[in-house]
Amino acid sequence: MGKRPPPAGNAVPEWVVTYGDLMSLLLCFFILLAAFSELKKPDEFQKVIDAIKEALGAEGGDSSVIDELMLASSPDALPDGRRKKMQKEKSRSDVNEQTTEGSDQTTSTLFRGQRWTIGRPLPFVAASYELTDQNKEDIRTLIAPYIRGSRKKFVVMGHAWGVEDRTGGLSYWELSYRRAQTVVDFLIDECEVDRNLLSLWVAGDTQPVKLEAREGGADAGNRRVDVFMTEVAVDDLHPDPQGTGRGR
Repeated sequence: MGKRPPPAGNAVPEWVVTYGDLMSLLLCFFILLAAFSELKKPDEFQKVIDAIKEALGAEGGDSSVIDELMLASSPDALPDGRRKKMQKEKSRSDVNEQTTEGSDQTTSTLFRGQRWTIGRPLPFVAASYELTDQNKEDIRTLIAPYIRGSRKKFVVMGHAWGVEDRTGGLSYWELSYRRAQTVVDFLIDECEVDRNLLSLWVAGDTQPVKLEAREGGADAGNRRVDVFMTEVAVDDLHPDPQGTGRGR
């Protein structure tokens, strides 16, 4: 029987070829893992999934698995009831777009953009909506000077909190409204602020700043009125802010 000839000196062993194929497959696998690790473009990812399903002949089902992946990977995940809107929605506080006009184009949407606190919160005595002497001084020196001469819109927001605020017979919403109204009236009557620059908002007991005060009685910091400056100009919201009798 003849002997098998020895391999040539420059021949590659067969196991090296197999090893190289395995390494190539592993490299492609990890590249795909890195590519799909973050779903930055869910629309394009959905197209890829649809193409794979079509190629494999998969039918039926829904996108609940994809939604779960998107929700798990996104820091801005929304509740289940709003998953379908998560790709389209943007936070109005992060953009500078014009407000959307209604079908009748007679009103505008709520204020867009950021808000800045003017002065400092004005605390109130429990169950009261009367301004203290310190409140009046703060309004004259810290708040009114920033509003006079400005063309921005300012929000005056009233707050209430705790069982002490209910002893006067008013609900949290009613008391919050009267506190904010008292500040607005003082700004207009005593500080000569243009009323068109002010908007009155009511928070009731929904925005406390000190929850630890529940045990020892409601803290005065939660019974307050805040004044904010917005990014919106009064001319963008009012057709005739100067009262000239002419529309824009």
